[in-house]
Parts: sequence; structure tokens; C-alpha cells
Amino acid sequence: MIFKNRTAPSNTASIHKRQGWVKLTLAIGFIAVVAGSLIAWRISSAKKDDKKPAEATLEFSPADVMTVAQQSLTRTLPFSGSLAPVVQSTVKSKVSGEVTRVLVREGEPVAKGQVLAQIDTSDLNARLDAQVAALE
Repeated sequence: MIFKNRTAPSNTASIHKRQGWVKLTLAIGFIAVVAGSLIAWRISSAKKDDKKPAEATLEFSPADVMTVAQQSLTRTLPFSGSLAPVVQSTVKSKVSGEVTRVLVREGEPVAKGQVLAQIDTSDLNARLDAQVAALE
């Protein structure tokens, strides 16, 4: 006769019972972790929504305010250096004297034979009168 171990069936039953409790504990733990994560996510997203930026109020001092007016804008760039013309010409008068009027402005185009300036002729007229008197 073969003897069966009477303790063996009770050991397998207790092992199955323990495995059932382990599975149940793991399932409850998993559900608790998922639920905790969802609750934490909801709380963190609710805090982000509550932090709405307040409307910024702009304050200006009288020095910051200006009335609108139409003006031409200029932009200058300071540079140091020297300039040289592409074409250079020398301007001389045939007689010496004091310049009384300048008829053209700097940078203005001129033509050959155009009068650029007038010289005081009173000294020249006096010399001419003296020469004429000496001849008579």
C-alpha cells in the first residue's frame, strides 16, 4: 500500500491561500498607487489654473508722456576719418579782394563759367580812377 502524506494536501492549500493574498495585496497596492497619482495630478493642475496673472497696470510719469507730432527722423552715425573728393578743382580769382557775396552752396553742382562769388570792387575802382587821373 502506498501511503499518502496527509500533510501534503494541506500544504498546497495553504500555498494557494497565500498566493491569493499576495495577488490581492498587489492589486490593492497597484490601485492605491494609480489613485494617488491621479489625485496628485489633479491637485498640481488645479494649482496652475489658480495662478492667473493679475493685469499689469502701467504707470507713467509726466516725463514719459509726449504729444504726438509729425517730425522727420534723422539718424546719424559718428565716424572718424578723412574725406577725399573724386574730382578736385582749384578755384582762383584773377584779382585779389574781399568776398562780398557767395552765390552757390557747398556741394551744389556748378557749370563752367558760372559766377560763384562776388568780390568787393571799391578798391579796384579807386585804383582805376587814380590811373585814369594820372593819364590825363
